[in-house]
Amino acid sequence: FMLLLVGLGYLMLGTFRTQYVTFAQLQGQKETRLAVENFIKEARRADASSIGSYPIEQATASVFTFYSDIDADTYREKVRYFLDGENFKKGVIKPSGTPLTYNPANEVITIVAQNVISDQIFSFYDEDYDGTTAALTFPVNVIEIRLAKITLMIEQDPYVSPEPIVVTSQVEIRNFKK
Repeated sequence: FMLLLVGLGYLMLGTFRTQYVTFAQLQGQKETRLAVENFIKEARRADASSIGSYPIEQATASVFTFYSDIDADTYREKVRYFLDGENFKKGVIKPSGTPLTYNPANEVITIVAQNVISDQIFSFYDEDYDGTTAALTFPVNVIEIRLAKITLMIEQDPYVSPEPIVVTSQVEIRNFKK
């Protein structure tokens, strides 16, 4: 009877562990997919800032900063997607004051994805990109960028997860099209 009880306990423990891993993987997929979808939607509409700055401010392997009207008001916010440790974050600065400025102290930062295991999230391409062309080399001249590619690799729990989640997409910046 004790052996049967111990066996049943191990079976239940294994079931709960599998359920945990499956739930964590699904949650990670959902979080990652949503982060990439939002990035694509906002980067696609990148445009000159509300004070006349070029639409893209910074483009590195782990940081992409651009101006876009993400909240459908009359101003373009400064949007910064960046990697901070294992967290993929989004910072937003609304222009304020007279004359308008983008005050870094007013940046609102949110975590959009956790447990990121890759250091290079962004790659950038110029107007000659045909699907097989190599990415621009870093440091990137932001004026050459026509397309941005994002790749998020998430590992919910490296000790239990079957494999990392990889979500990748690319966005052609609408205002830069030929």
